[in-house]
Amino acid sequence: MDRLCTTPVPQEELLLVKNYLVGNFMRSMDGPFALAERFKHIWLHGLDYTYYEKYLQTLNDITAQQLQDIAAKYLQRDSIYELVVGSK
Repeated sequence: MDRLCTTPVPQEELLLVKNYLVGNFMRSMDGPFALAERFKHIWLHGLDYTYYEKYLQTLNDITAQQLQDIAAKYLQRDSIYELVVGSK
């Protein structure tokens, strides 16, 4: 978490994750039932029909600096709980 807040994501890693997310999204729309699920999601949540287009555009446009800024804003140590589960 600290590293995400203080060090920009390397460009190669950012591109790799962007490509993975776009590919995963495209794969999730590979048939009529999958498309119906996407439409249902838009309808149930009252989203605009351009929601998925904007999602892909955001993935394409996001920069390492923006990710670092978001991490610094939301990944604050004092607001995160640590939970340890398991036997001794």
